[in-house]
Amino acid sequence: RPLPLSSSLSFKQRALIQNANRIFDSNPMLAILLVEKGEVIFERYHPQVGPKTPLLGYSMSKTLTALTVGRIHCSGLLPDLDRKAKSYDDRLAGTQYGEATVRQLLMMASGAARGSAKRGGSPLNPPAHLPNAFFGNPWYAGYADVQKQLLDYGSPQKKQDQSSVTAGEEFSYKNLDTQALAFVAGGQDRPEFSKSFATLFWPSVQAEDVAYWIHDQKGITHTPSSFHATLRDWAR
Repeated sequence: RPLPLSSSLSFKQRALIQNANRIFDSNPMLAILLVEKGEVIFERYHPQVGPKTPLLGYSMSKTLTALTVGRIHCSGLLPDLDRKAKSYDDRLAGTQYGEATVRQLLMMASGAARGSAKRGGSPLNPPAHLPNAFFGNPWYAGYADVQKQLLDYGSPQKKQDQSSVTAGEEFSYKNLDTQALAFVAGGQDRPEFSKSFATLFWPSVQAEDVAYWIHDQKGITHTPSSFHATLRDWAR
């Protein structure tokens, strides 16, 4: 279902478009799309991309992950959000993510290694026993095996007095609480996460183009940041 184009523009909309063009011309932009009341009022792309280019959504993927978990919950496949995550998928056992409830993972309150908005939600520091296993290192094996990421960064966060942060005790923006949801939403007796996304959530968007997630070598979806869609489908 194509997004409709606005047939007429108000004075304020024309002024907004003029400003959008200035922003585009003075910044390293890939694309801008402005939608008001369901109609496209402005659309512009860098010469090397276009309306059919799937664009990486980074942490907007986290929102799509949470929405999909909600749809799976409503379908009855995740009947209780207050059960520990490891009870839905034992691959989370032995990690703080598994000790947290599904609701706490959705709230980014697992109690595992703290993340940072500044670093895209990654843990702030590598674990002491793995000094070179940190996000940002291109040779870190956890990029190819996200279960390894969860194991490497799955110890409880320590307070200044060396006591452990408990699940639900604090909010900390991070990638791996959302990554753990890939196992909760798509483990054992449930379809893989991206399959549930494709059947339970994406059809309601009424997208007009191809979209996709990135997976690790074992087929687990990178739920925190990997969803790609065209700009118009992101606008939906």
